[in-house]
Amino acid sequence: MANSNGFAMNLPILDGKNYEHWSIQMKAIFGFQECLDVVKGGMPTADENSVEYREANKRDCKAIFLIHQCVDRANFEKISAASSSKEAWEILEKNYSGGKKIKKVRLLTLKRQYELMQMDEQESIAEYLNRLRSLINQMKGFGETPIEQHVVEKILRTLHPRFDHVVAVIEEAKDLDNLSVDELQGSLEVHEQRFMERQNYRQTDHALSAQFKKKGGPGQNEKFRRDKARCKCTIVAALTWMDGSPYAESLACRASPTDYNAQATWPRDMANFPGKEGSGSTPSWSKILRDLGE
Repeated sequence: MANSNGFAMNLPILDGKNYEHWSIQMKAIFGFQECLDVVKGGMPTADENSVEYREANKRDCKAIFLIHQCVDRANFEKISAASSSKEAWEILEKNYSGGKKIKKVRLLTLKRQYELMQMDEQESIAEYLNRLRSLINQMKGFGETPIEQHVVEKILRTLHPRFDHVVAVIEEAKDLDNLSVDELQGSLEVHEQRFMERQNYRQTDHALSAQFKKKGGPGQNEKFRRDKARCKCTIVAALTWMDGSPYAESLACRASPTDYNAQATWPRDMANFPGKEGSGSTPSWSKILRDLGE
């Protein structure tokens, strides 16, 4: 639906389960269309031929048209016989709000839900406060408006335990008597964002560690062990070939049989090995063996 100003309006629809929200939205629409006075107070008692009456009648027709457009088929049948917007509005109000006793019972139910409401483990700050605000708006529809400082205390008292340290900081640093719900929500969401960033960093770090361990699994470790043993055997063989050291021979004998079979290639590998006669310097074999784990 487009209004006289040329922009589209998505009208709320009363479906039997959303009367509290629907009535608030409809009052805003009536105010914007300048017909809220006839919905609440009815038509004036002026002469039907007067300008005042004709203007009021136009606003009343506009209001009842909006009501017809904003209800489903079942609710339309309830108000189809109403001759004025005030009559149609009161029919819906009595049907969903009921008398004083029904209002009192519903208000007590809402109060109990308010007192027992807690933040769920998987719920964010915005989701929890939206749920709480929705309940408070329903209470306002029945004439009960909680004090804002009581709402602030309620929020701090019912947050998930992971926010306990944040609650302690806010109680120490903020003046709760002058703290609004919006200011509290801003502070909590800042701490929540930092907490989520750190949690995401830890999860990424753990994922990278797991991926690295997976790539360097048992197969990689076994290959490294074999390469290390083969290198050790080659160095020991070189030392034995150079000076016939008994210590070197004993080390060569300590190698595993599989790695020891590689000694068949030692003469070829050691043909140009440095440190033999005339080389002028000999590598620090003890240091090399020590680095390899001997």
